[in-house]
Amino acid sequence: MNTFKLARFASYILAIGFFYNCSLVKNPPTYFELVDQGLYQEAITSIDNMIASSSNPASLYIEKAEIYDEWAQTLSTPSSRDTLYASFRSALDDASSSDSESQYSTTIDSLSSAARDREHDSGLLLIENGPSEGNRSTAIAHFDNAVIIDPANVKSYRSKAIVQFNMGNIASSIETLEEGIRRAGVPDNNVYTELGYLYLQSGNTQKAISNYTRAGVDITRDKSIAFGLVNAYIAEEQHPKALELLETLVDNHPNDSQLKSVYGTELYIMTSDLVQNLKMAYQENDTTAASQLRLEIEGNGELAENNLVAAFQSDPRDKDFIESLAVFYNNFSAEYLELAEVSFESDEAFLRSKATSLGVLAIDYYEQLLEQNSDDTSILNKLDTLKKLFTN
Repeated sequence: MNTFKLARFASYILAIGFFYNCSLVKNPPTYFELVDQGLYQEAITSIDNMIASSSNPASLYIEKAEIYDEWAQTLSTPSSRDTLYASFRSALDDASSSDSESQYSTTIDSLSSAARDREHDSGLLLIENGPSEGNRSTAIAHFDNAVIIDPANVKSYRSKAIVQFNMGNIASSIETLEEGIRRAGVPDNNVYTELGYLYLQSGNTQKAISNYTRAGVDITRDKSIAFGLVNAYIAEEQHPKALELLETLVDNHPNDSQLKSVYGTELYIMTSDLVQNLKMAYQENDTTAASQLRLEIEGNGELAENNLVAAFQSDPRDKDFIESLAVFYNNFSAEYLELAEVSFESDEAFLRSKATSLGVLAIDYYEQLLEQNSDDTSILNKLDTLKKLFTN
């Protein structure tokens, strides 16, 4: 073989070697391939590089969001998905802001809704499966994810608040609904109604009323809400407010025995305050005030008695109604005796006579109580005291 042929053969071999080596150098994997391999962070890095050099990256941001969504679903613990869902939401927002002609708006909304509903429905399913502590905590994590995906998602705030309430955490439940209102804008009236109820349960009557008003609820027409407010007022010893609301409730629901019983009790509390004022009037020798107060005490006392009796007559075996009357007559008789001790001489006979008539009625109702509780020593002692005072 001559020198020329050897040189040409060597060149041929070199060329084959060059092309062979080139065939061994592969292109870097696409982000699709990286996702298929479960290399999500590498896929995000890859697509971020493409976004950086793209003049119209809206579709790439959507692909990025889909990667985060798929990545989040691989995590078995819902509470560990929050960071990925935040990135998912951010990618969708970037897609929307770079979508100048809104050609991807439907796709963006669809991706957001699907992820949100998946997390929300997973939370609901856990609650349906049983109210265990673990299920409730995991459900809350699902609802938190749904809110991260869609901050204006009122239904997930409400579902989370319900779970928190059922766990006995009223303060957190209120905070969740308040956050929902701040982030979702103007929610439906149900949110304000639920907030009103929660504030009522927490004892904050002013905020309860404020939220019921915002919801357009006529408190005086909704007996359950109004009665809840009455109980809150009573717990806070705001008896004038309780009495004002009770008066309207009794007018609206004239056959409700429970309302009548509570109304009668609140009327007595107001009457008892008047008794203290009358004592002062007697001690200060204020005849005008004493005369007016005595009339008010008689009128309010009679109204209290009428309501308590009406409740009792609706169910004469009801222990609570019997006891309310027994306590009313017992306490009222004691107050009339106290008034007699400091009254003008001209009023003393009337006050003692009134005390006696009330005391005799107290004996009657305590005896009815004793029929249902024959071994109750407190009732026996009360009867003994009353009989010594009013039957000798």
